[in-house]
Amino acid sequence: MKDAVFLSHPLSNETPLYGGAEDIEIKSASSIKSGDTANTLLLSFPNHASTHLDTPYHFFNYGKKSSHI
Repeated sequence: MKDAVFLSHPLSNETPLYGGAEDIEIKSASSIKSGDTANTLLLSFPNHASTHLDTPYHFFNYGKKSSHI
């Protein structure tokens, strides 16, 4: 493959969201600076954050899902 197309969009606290969705929250969960063993983040965002795909279940109760939830 000669050329790759990057289809993802970076998530940030400023990422536009669809409709009245709640904000994206990105915060530190642990930090080496604070004495933790690793740097980790806690991410919280709605499923309509940034680019995404909707499965048939999004529109139909018995449609196929992308998860078992």
